[in-house]
Amino acid sequence: MDPAKVRITTSPTLTGRHRDVPSQPRLRIVVAPVIDNGRYTGRFSTRLPDGRELVPRARCPLFESARVLVAEGRDPDTVLEMIHIGASHVAMSGRLRRLAELTVAEGANYGPDFAKFTPFDRAPAPGASCRPSGPPRTAIPGRGAAPPSHEEKARPARLPSVIEAIRPPACLATE
Repeated sequence: MDPAKVRITTSPTLTGRHRDVPSQPRLRIVVAPVIDNGRYTGRFSTRLPDGRELVPRARCPLFESARVLVAEGRDPDTVLEMIHIGASHVAMSGRLRRLAELTVAEGANYGPDFAKFTPFDRAPAPGASCRPSGPPRTAIPGRGAAPPSHEEKARPARLPSVIEAIRPPACLATE
């Protein structure tokens, strides 16, 4: 993405179009690091000045908060300003419309960069089945389940994603 096309202010004072329009509606969010068991998680919680929490855990708090505010029906031309808890200056700002379209992605040959946000599709892939593949494993009398086959041992273990841990697959949903 061409950084010249991204209109986000990262200095303490607003520059460009945001400063030129004094009647532009503004909304400020306060971000604080999320600490779990005394360790910094790399995530931030975001709150409005009235104390309402927008996003409890966000990797990109400005962009994720903008998506929540647009979904709530806020004016997309509102300037969203982000400050860190305890700070008095604006860390980043931009229009809700533009911020809601962005995320931060790690480049293949360089570090983090702005990228177009694409929502995660929770629907199962076409042709996907929730049924286990392969022959059923038989239990050994007195020992419970059969030991894993050679093929099962060779497969690397896969940890479930956060979404999988929270929500069952669509084919198992009972609605």
